[in-house]
Amino acid sequence: MTHATQLIYLAFGAATYQREAVFSIVSALTQANRCKHTEPFDIRVLNDAPSFFDKLPVQTSVIDPSWAGPYRYPFRIKHMALKDALQNRIKAAIIDTFFRELPVALFKRLAPGKLLRNARGRPVSKVPLLPRTMLARLEQAEPSLSTSRPTDSGVIGLMHSDRAVLERSITWMDELRPLPPELHTLEEPCLALAAHDRMELNARTDVIHHYWRRKAQLRAKVGAWLSNPRLKMLAGNRYPALHSHILARFTAY
Repeated sequence: MTHATQLIYLAFGAATYQREAVFSIVSALTQANRCKHTEPFDIRVLNDAPSFFDKLPVQTSVIDPSWAGPYRYPFRIKHMALKDALQNRIKAAIIDTFFRELPVALFKRLAPGKLLRNARGRPVSKVPLLPRTMLARLEQAEPSLSTSRPTDSGVIGLMHSDRAVLERSITWMDELRPLPPELHTLEEPCLALAAHDRMELNARTDVIHHYWRRKAQLRAKVGAWLSNPRLKMLAGNRYPALHSHILARFTAY
């Protein structure tokens, strides 16, 4: 069992998604460099374009096609990747946003019986696009499930001892995916169902910054950051460091 926390990124498809992952990784490395005495961690990137990451201190892996499951749901891969990491890690987190603070501040919130997520959302019964057939299935399984509250998946973090919650979530995804095929965030209510009455939600927005409502603005800023030749390069790789005054521009909305 490895004690170092693993930080996982899932990056596939268009170059803009790869650049967002690069930006988040550099935010983690830049913040970590602020403190000499920090909890050790390593970074693994599951992707289909390793050249974006070849000069960053990360491990890259090809995405296992089977992780998308029987209905080829791409975000099922998130839970499979985290489950895979927790086979030999005491704790791990998968993230798709960037760091405001030291990564260790996030890792310290990983504890037995706690599910690390971003902000809490509305009850499952109030989630848009969930069909009546799906809600009826939840009522049949357990009436209180419809009151469980999904959170956005900007980060998911767990301890090795709690990895079974991912198995339950994946099972829910495989059962429910045919019911709302147009729902692109099915993994969020499914994880809420899997954790319901079993785990305490540890939701935090102070360490990471989720930008899902302003993606176009952030992507434009990331492009400008990557192409700015005047920014000091982060030692040992080809990407500019994110100093505090630069990060402030990305979190100013």
